Amino acid sequence: MKQLQHRRRYKSGKTTVVNRGLRGSTQTKLVNPRAGDRQFKKHAIDMINSMQFPIITWPGYEKNYPEELRNRIVIDRMAQLMRDQKEFRLRATDSEALGYLSTASLINPLGADYTEIMSYLFNKVGKNLKIPMPKGLIPKTEISNYRMSRLNRLKEWIRKKQYQAIKNRRRK
Repeated sequence: MKQLQHRRRYKSGKTTVVNRGLRGSTQTKLVNPRAGDRQFKKHAIDMINSMQFPIITWPGYEKNYPEELRNRIVIDRMAQLMRDQKEFRLRATDSEALGYLSTASLINPLGADYTEIMSYLFNKVGKNLKIPMPKGLIPKTEISNYRMSRLNRLKEWIRKKQYQAIKNRRRK
């Protein structure tokens, strides 16, 4: 169906687009021409942040972080950013959560929930890496909704700590 477009510009910079179909139906929507620029800037900032975010570990155990996992984190951040920009801003990746739990398990024994979460993450992320499965972990292909919510809270906490670290770095 062929449509005719009529554009009206206002002083505010917004544009009204009226689409008129052949059968007389009309569709009106407000278009902000600068909205695309803002989206592009947000995406560019997120791209830079994906490279700059620090890797959150248990304090003092930065050297015990596996190098393969460190390299995988950057790739996973980019993939997450391309998939869903809102998800990228809210939560860290699975590989970041696995890295934090692996360093946290060096100092404290993990509870049953986090042990199952770590085995789930290791099965999901670690199978592509050359890291051997830790003894005592049984590979899990799925976890309960409660444990998934705990994993999501951990990812949100990690992302919050990353934003705080960038903010502190800029203040100095």
